[in-house]
Amino acid sequence: QRIRKFRPHIVGVTCPYTHQWGNAREIIDLVKVIDENIPVVIGGVHASGLPNDVLMDSPADIAVLRQTDATFPDLLNAMTGRTGYPNGIYDVEGIAFRKNGKVEITRPRAFLKDISEISRPDYSLIDLKNYSGPFNSAGRRALDEGLIAVVFSSIGCDVGCTFCAIPGSQGGYRAVTPAIFGELLDDLCKKGVSEAIEEADHMLEDPLHALQIFEQYKRHNLKWTQEGGLSLFALISLLPEVSESSICDN
Repeated sequence: QRIRKFRPHIVGVTCPYTHQWGNAREIIDLVKVIDENIPVVIGGVHASGLPNDVLMDSPADIAVLRQTDATFPDLLNAMTGRTGYPNGIYDVEGIAFRKNGKVEITRPRAFLKDISEISRPDYSLIDLKNYSGPFNSAGRRALDEGLIAVVFSSIGCDVGCTFCAIPGSQGGYRAVTPAIFGELLDDLCKKGVSEAIEEADHMLEDPLHALQIFEQYKRHNLKWTQEGGLSLFALISLLPEVSESSICDN
């Protein structure tokens, strides 16, 4: 009903985890049933790791690989005929698409070096009340009142665990400066946010930076949950009196 009412020019679907692919594919199928001419773009870690599977297993038109913050606006410009794209979407770095029954992948896009700009999205574009129920992706809320917002103080990771897709999809560790992060929390508090979900990929990679972020949360009197990565070896660097065995035993 929402798609029919809104009549979008394009639909973007994200699939951050492989076990969610069935749900993502169902949405893609639904869009195409309503109007097969609506372009569908799929992104997220699953699409980045398996672009061939995603495009050959669904009617999605384009897969955006790795970070989408610069790629998706670039893709929209190419698809709408903006100047500077003489070869259309072939000029867009970091995407995959079907052509003649095969998947073609453009040259990869470099990871963003400065994440300050993307760390402060325009929260006025969404209604935070729709995401501030008693439960969220991190579990039950700490508070029964106020709004909740998803934020991140860093992205990427340099540890290189063999099982992890973060370095390949987000790149190495890059942090938001504590001052800019504090400005973000200022804005959110003014909007009535009382709680935050922290989505840093490896928040404790730089312990000093993490302590500064903790202080920002404390200064703004915000409850928060870390939903990203927290490695025990990094936590122990902040708490030298605690051993890994004592944490595991308890």
